Formats: sequence, structure tokens, C-alpha cells
Amino acid sequence: MKKSIVVISAVLFLAGCSDKTESNSINQDMEGNQETIVSEEVHQSEKQIYLDKLNAIEEKNIEFEKVIQKAEAPTPELQIAAEKIFTSWDDILNEVYGVLKKNLSESEMADLKNEQLQWIELRDQTADNAAADYLNTTSYGIYLSQSLAKTTKDRVYELVNQYIE
Repeated sequence: MKKSIVVISAVLFLAGCSDKTESNSINQDMEGNQETIVSEEVHQSEKQIYLDKLNAIEEKNIEFEKVIQKAEAPTPELQIAAEKIFTSWDDILNEVYGVLKKNLSESEMADLKNEQLQWIELRDQTADNAAADYLNTTSYGIYLSQSLAKTTKDRVYELVNQYIE
């Protein structure tokens, strides 16, 4: 009887230790999963933050676009409105590019830098082509800025959707 009690006690003791180890393992797995989920939420929210910023810029630019659409003739106000639209997209592009510099590996950043330089050439050529018919007119700067704004806006969305998680 005494021997049975010692054996049963030893078995219960070992079983108790085993449950704690298994319980600790489960707890560690759950904590790891929670960290992964939280990490994913942070990355998702960073992308959402930028998408929200882009939406806010679009909303703000609606007023400038209304000024341009309502005008019957080119005026300094039209040029200013077109430039403000372009500047808003260029500023957020620079902000996103700065975030990518911090988050991408050196290799990825080198590739992106080369791609960005090619994109700048394409953007400028596209703008020149879009405004070519208005060269030496008061409308030239407006059409140039509008093209730069559209191309830059498209690029910002491309970078946010491709690189920010």
C-alpha cells in the first residue's frame, strides 16, 4: 500500500509537471500568435494611415480643381491652384519615399531608387507632352502642373499599395 501511494504520488507529480510544461508551451504559442496579430495590425494600420492621408489630399484638392474647372480664361489663380495640387502630391510622395528608405532593405531601396529616377524622367516627359500644345501661352504652366500632379498622384498610390503593408 505504501509502495502504491509512493508510485501514485510520483506519477501525479510527473503528470503535474508535464501539464505545466504543456501549458507554458501553449501560453508561449498564444503569446507569439498575439504578437504576430498585433504586428500585422500595426503594418495594416500604417498602410491605412497613408491611404487616409491620400484621401484627405484628394478631398482638399477638390476645391482647387473646382477653381480650375470654373475658369473661363487662364489666370494667376488657376496657375496657383494647379501648382498647389501638384505640390500636395509631391509632398506626400516625398514622405512615402522617406518611409520606404527606413523600411526597405538596401537592395530593395537601390532598386526602388533606380525605378524612381526612371519614373521622374517619364513624369517630366509626360508633362511636357501634355502641355506642348500650350507652349508660349498663359495656359502652359497650368497644363504642365496638372499633368505632373496626375502622374505624381498615381505614383504615390502605387508606392503605398506596393510597399507599405
